[in-house]
Amino acid sequence: MKRWIFILGRLPDLGIAEIFAVLGSLGIQHTSQRIEKHVLLVECADTVDIVGLHKRLGGTIKIGLMEQEYALGLDVRIALSEALRPDSILRSFVKNKTGRWTFGISVYGGSHDADITQSIKDFGLDIKRYFKSRKRS
Repeated sequence: MKRWIFILGRLPDLGIAEIFAVLGSLGIQHTSQRIEKHVLLVECADTVDIVGLHKRLGGTIKIGLMEQEYALGLDVRIALSEALRPDSILRSFVKNKTGRWTFGISVYGGSHDADITQSIKDFGLDIKRYFKSRKRS
């Protein structure tokens, strides 16, 4: 089973109804949990064509695979520094050896204080510098 995060658009309730309708029409068994107003977590089989699914969803802005979840109270900066080590990210992208890579960091759920927001921006810049030093755009 994989866990997918659906980032919903301007009408999140309609987006959720659309997701459920499309998953149902494809016969995809799933469980779901609303994380916040514009975020839905969906757990379903590994074989779902998520790119094809996203093309059918007009009310979903983006879909991401949830690879890691952190418990409340954990020092977020330490957790991010481990999860977002540039060498780890580089290894994840090795399969795509040529051309430009598209990489982004998004944080959803909970409230963010200024220190965490700045830490996320700093990680993004560190990763960009690391890739640039290795001649990766």
